[in-house]
Amino acid sequence: MMKRLVISIDGGGIRGIIPLILLKQIQRRLSKDLFSMDLSWWGTSTGALISGAITIQAGTGKDFEAAVQNVLDLYESRSAAAVHPHGVSIPARAFNLIKSNFDSLHLNQFPNLNIVVSRADDLSPVIFNANNSCGLDQAIAASFAFPGVFPAVEINDALYVDGFFNAKNPTRLAQEYNLDKGADITFLSLGTGVMRESDAVEQEVQAVHLHMEQLQHQGQLNYFRFNPTLVHAADSMQNTSAKNILALRKDALHYIDANENEIQQFLKTLS
Repeated sequence: MMKRLVISIDGGGIRGIIPLILLKQIQRRLSKDLFSMDLSWWGTSTGALISGAITIQAGTGKDFEAAVQNVLDLYESRSAAAVHPHGVSIPARAFNLIKSNFDSLHLNQFPNLNIVVSRADDLSPVIFNANNSCGLDQAIAASFAFPGVFPAVEINDALYVDGFFNAKNPTRLAQEYNLDKGADITFLSLGTGVMRESDAVEQEVQAVHLHMEQLQHQGQLNYFRFNPTLVHAADSMQNTSAKNILALRKDALHYIDANENEIQQFLKTLS
């Protein structure tokens, strides 16, 4: 039976640079290309954008590291221009970036892609995928639609907003969804940085991590979570300054150096 790797990526705006660097460094340590594996992608907000952007490059002839670098370039080079044109903050312009990259694509084309959003009325999480399909640009825009910053997105006559509130860390949703898949599954959960202050959302993120750790300790699954502490970078999801982008890189690379043994343990589960 082919091993399945479930990659789950948290929300976090520009801090999505962190999981992208982690993915790039993981691929560099592997003897095989991750696109050759049975991958299942789960993402909330910025994690949805990353998951979608990497997924649509599979099968195009690009190797995995090149696909990740393409998305990293998008974050590092185009985020500021998209959200802060001429120094004026217009976050909703990010929707234009989403549409330009995902227009005319449909989730039923990507059976291994799962985008987490929230119902606008009660903020309960909803999963859009090949079994609950819509336009890929719609799903990603909805997952980005943080109330007060972005407008809610209408999909199939219902309104949806950012999946951040109750599923910033979508790993538990991914685990529950894969309960009956009968495969040898490893769960890789990638965070967007441990922030300086913890609120209800961050407490839920940690609760999901602890739940997955408990299942791991019980021998029910293989689970790894990589989530650097923000030391140099800002907590802000919208700080797209060159200084902060460099700081995000620094925090991610320092984490990789400090956690090489755990990364190697993860890689062994893929061999």
